[in-house]
Amino acid sequence: MSHRSPLPSRRGFLALTTAALAGLSGCASVPNGPLPPVVVRARTRTIPVPPVEPTVPVLESHVDAYRARLAEAVPAAEKRWEDIDPDSLPDFPAYTRDDVEEARAFLDDLDSRPRTSDTVEEALWRVDDAVGALAYAVALEGSFDVDALYREADETLAAFESLTVDHACADPGRYLPYARRIDHQRWWGQRDADAVVPGGEVRSGADRSTPEGKASLAGQHATAQARLLDVRQYRAVARKQPLGDGSPDGERRPFGEQLTRNVETLVSDLDPLVERFETFEEEHEEYPAAFADGIWTRGMRGRNGVNEGAYRTTEFPAFGAAKVAEGFVHIHAFVDALETLDPESPPDADSVFEEKRTAREALRERLDSNPSPLVRDHLRHAREAVENGDLTLRYFDRHDDVDPARAYTEAWVDYHAARVAASRAGEVESVLTQW
Repeated sequence: MSHRSPLPSRRGFLALTTAALAGLSGCASVPNGPLPPVVVRARTRTIPVPPVEPTVPVLESHVDAYRARLAEAVPAAEKRWEDIDPDSLPDFPAYTRDDVEEARAFLDDLDSRPRTSDTVEEALWRVDDAVGALAYAVALEGSFDVDALYREADETLAAFESLTVDHACADPGRYLPYARRIDHQRWWGQRDADAVVPGGEVRSGADRSTPEGKASLAGQHATAQARLLDVRQYRAVARKQPLGDGSPDGERRPFGEQLTRNVETLVSDLDPLVERFETFEEEHEEYPAAFADGIWTRGMRGRNGVNEGAYRTTEFPAFGAAKVAEGFVHIHAFVDALETLDPESPPDADSVFEEKRTAREALRERLDSNPSPLVRDHLRHAREAVENGDLTLRYFDRHDDVDPARAYTEAWVDYHAARVAASRAGEVESVLTQW
């Protein structure tokens, strides 16, 4: 029995077409009510947002190290997978031939890619693909040496635990984009390595005695090793960057403790906004559901970012700083929405379009102002927020039972978050770079 919805009548089709044409022509409303999300999404796609270029260049040695790892793992994985029948794999295999092919395509294209953090971030996952797929093929044959993997994971974990990072620098605004990646990879790398040793939790949730579990462990250890490489390489390239203090001898001072204090200051500044969200959580049933649901998820994202950043700051101050800076964007967007939007009259299509246009102009103006590396790195939140707004409309476009008012509210807050990220980046920078 088919569950396909019946085709609309000619009258229904004409009504939908009329609504779509009205939306595309810029009309604020149509006789049949709010524009459907499909039309809103079509219109927002006509508002291009300027790209935010990667802010962190990497050393050639960083790329070379990834090339060497891929050049070893990819051919070996390709050879092993030649003899594997895809139909013999379980319904949910740990890796597939597609993973090997993606790793090969990346390796073949590596010379043409820019020497930036984006390239090495993708390289990490391609190493996971190649090493994990190779381990899966070996494990399917029953010859995988898991004890050797455990010994290697112990060594990797010890290497992470022995790292000392004081975040010495001369120019915090130039250094913090590197520091964020250093601390991010330190935190995740330790987690990955710790999960592989006996007693840890396999990333996929698979039983570590099965081929799927062994392959997942191998892939997770490969990412841990890659993150250790990243930490060392980011520290090396950070030392080669031009200094901002004008010191002739390249003097650098430890910045980690000061950064922790800076993050605490930013968290303190955001506490009243977090309290506004928590009060709203307790009282959300007093608001119309479309409005409350539309802004609640965005406020929660801000609150969680601030709280997680505050928690991470003790051991990983730059990672904590990045999470709090992200929380800054979304908690401000939430409070602005709470104070700006009318709960009884949620944003209409034109309001959504206008908010995206405003966000685009704020981002463009900020990019044209020759921002510091830290601000440019922070502007990724603006780009991500715009993408979130677009994805919100796409999601609701595919679900016919969703109230458009909620879709428009969520998208408005997403686009407003992009505006906050661009227009208030200087506030984040001024606090985090205090010395």
